[in-house]
Amino acid sequence: MQTATSPALEQPRPIEALNRLNDIVSRYCESQMLITACQLGIFDQLAAGPATAAQLAVRLNINADACQRLLMGLTQLDLVQSVDGHFTNSPVGQFLTSGSSASLAGVAGWNIFYPMWGALPDAIREFGPAGNRRTAQPRKRPSRTCTGIPRLCDVSPPS
Repeated sequence: MQTATSPALEQPRPIEALNRLNDIVSRYCESQMLITACQLGIFDQLAAGPATAAQLAVRLNINADACQRLLMGLTQLDLVQSVDGHFTNSPVGQFLTSGSSASLAGVAGWNIFYPMWGALPDAIREFGPAGNRRTAQPRKRPSRTCTGIPRLCDVSPPS
């Protein structure tokens, strides 16, 4: 029901609705690429200088083809940049290094929430912590949640 204070919403075409829904669903993939890159140390390695996917794969002891694919995804997310097959951290990616004066690499620790969100349908049905019963695991307090985020308060503005 439309009221005088709510604007009429335009009906999207099916392709527009599909694109919007695809954007929502694929966000999980985007966050997993970011978290994986942080956990593997890709941003720290690129802080040392430009590298090809093959060079990074050797340094990190990971598969070169998979590394290339991950780097291409990170490029699409504007977290790394590529020039002539050599990758570097983007301006945002620089904040994901452990050596940054305002390191945000601790966001990789946010993946602790994925199991909880995976149990959301059961939790909604039962209105309770269904995920803990389903996995039969006690709740654990993460030991390394959001490492680096508190450092933001200690960063002085540029002079």
